Amino acid sequence: MNTQMTKTDINIEKLNSQLDEWKAEIDKLEAKAVEASDEAKLSYMREVKNLKVSYAEAELKLNEMRNAQERASSDIMDGVTTAWRDLGNAVSKAAKRFG
Repeated sequence: MNTQMTKTDINIEKLNSQLDEWKAEIDKLEAKAVEASDEAKLSYMREVKNLKVSYAEAELKLNEMRNAQERASSDIMDGVTTAWRDLGNAVSKAAKRFG
């Protein structure tokens, strides 16, 4: 099994770590918003809501990137498998013809 990470794997890992950091920060801000004065609370909670929407959008894009990478790897592997099978069949046929 190949455990070496690709550049895409490394980028996804970095992006995921950044999302985790942002999630923790959003959670801290939400806790502060809850403790804020009534006057500030509405504004803070609106900002937290916007941050959560942005976070969800970023998380979705990261998942799309992961899925695209998996599909690409699967498509590549399908192509490799087909090429190997075709080459194997061609070599066998040629070997039989050449006797």
